[in-house]
Amino acid sequence: MYRAFPARSAYQQAWIDYENKAFPWGVNWRVALDSLKYTNPGSLHHESNLPHFNQVQERFHLLRDLWYAPGGASMDVNETLDRLQTDLQSIVNGTYPTPTLEPTAVATAPGG
Repeated sequence: MYRAFPARSAYQQAWIDYENKAFPWGVNWRVALDSLKYTNPGSLHHESNLPHFNQVQERFHLLRDLWYAPGGASMDVNETLDRLQTDLQSIVNGTYPTPTLEPTAVATAPGG
C-alpha cells in the first residue's frame, strides 16, 4: 500500500484518522505536517523539470517505432535526431502540434 501523506490540507485529517486506525499506538503525525514546509514550493510539480512529460515520452516511442519498422535501420540517423531535437524542444515549449486523429473505417454488413 502506498500510504502517501496528502499535501492538500483538506485531505490530511481524514488521512490521519484512517492511519490512526491502522497504527493505534499513537503515531505523532505532526512530523508529516511539519515536513511539508521543506517540500517543493506549490508552483513546482512533477513536470517542472520536463514540461509535457507524456508528449515527450510519446515522441520517444514514435522514434522507437520508426527505428524498428521495416526499413527503419536504413533511415538517416542525423536527420532523424535533428528532427527529434526540434520536436522535443517544440513539445517543451508547448508549440508542438496536437495530432489530428484520422477517421477510422467502420465495418459494414456485407452488401450494405
